Amino acid sequence: MKDLRRRIGRAAERFDHHRLGSEHLVLALLDPADSSRGAMALRQCAISETGYADVVAALARDSTVRPARSGVLEYSRELIAIFAKAEGLAMATGSAATLAEHLLMAMLWHHRQPCLGIQLLQKDCEVTRRQIVEELVALGAETPKVELPPDLLWTEPRRVSRSEFKEVQADLARRGIRYGCKAQGDDILVFTAQAAARQ
Repeated sequence: MKDLRRRIGRAAERFDHHRLGSEHLVLALLDPADSSRGAMALRQCAISETGYADVVAALARDSTVRPARSGVLEYSRELIAIFAKAEGLAMATGSAATLAEHLLMAMLWHHRQPCLGIQLLQKDCEVTRRQIVEELVALGAETPKVELPPDLLWTEPRRVSRSEFKEVQADLARRGIRYGCKAQGDDILVFTAQAAARQ
């Protein structure tokens, strides 16, 4: 696990990111030297380290990710939650250690919506969570007995001013619509979601 954590850090540093996220975990699992079931399941879905790195590089170019501050790398809340869930999955299956397959499963069964690492696999690499689970099972991994959370379809972003945002946010919350937002200059991009049809 220490080696995997080091690779996650190297993946973030590669893009000058200061915060470690699930996209860096996926990159670490795609390291050609990784022979874990988690890594093999991703490779069986025809996902390459180089191809996924290009996706993360494009995301880095299009985002406002802050660069590393004097070499300090921080775990995102998302990645902390993934590690905690992976530990629980390892205990539930009687594993003596948290393995790469548990981390991959923790990302696949992320509680609210697919984490960024999985969203990039789905959108840019055209791989479904179900395909990855099937590969894990074929490799002998014990997976959770509960259904995968539903995939979400995100709308094209709607640009609103910061003054409009509070009203839009309150309206979406009142109507029970899931949303995400991202600051862009003086405006905020708002994305709304709906459950996708099961595959």
